[in-house]
Amino acid sequence: MSKATFHVNRFFLGSIGNFSVQESYAIIRSSVELENHKQDLLAFLKLDTAIVPLGYWETFEKDLNEFYSPYDDEFFKQNNLVMAIVDQGSSLVNYEFVGFEIENGLLTINVKRKAPMIQTMDFVTWVLNLELDKSEKEFYRVEVILTDEEYPIYRYHDIS
Repeated sequence: MSKATFHVNRFFLGSIGNFSVQESYAIIRSSVELENHKQDLLAFLKLDTAIVPLGYWETFEKDLNEFYSPYDDEFFKQNNLVMAIVDQGSSLVNYEFVGFEIENGLLTINVKRKAPMIQTMDFVTWVLNLELDKSEKEFYRVEVILTDEEYPIYRYHDIS
């Protein structure tokens, strides 16, 4: 039986897709790889204050450390971590894990993107974390398939 846990994390940043690998995902198999990934991300973000505005850096770094904190040596004894980056033009969009499949070294993650018909215009970077048991088949590439589900926002009061 497949064992996987899915987490969605939101950062109010500019676009950070493609931050330390050519694709917008990272396959992390150890705490050393995770620390390298974190340092690459921090170095990249420090290059552009449009991504992390001045004055927000300490708060962001604290949030990022908290974000990475569950993933220690103990976690990586039993699990691998896949982090996929999804840039979104609205913070009202949510994501729901549908499932995954591993075939011929390719991990396919199916995610439902739930978006209201009317959205905000704040730019958000979502980090989708998939924690996979190491007993799963080996994989070297990742593909995230997003399926859109749009829902209306209903008016509760008629102002006319």
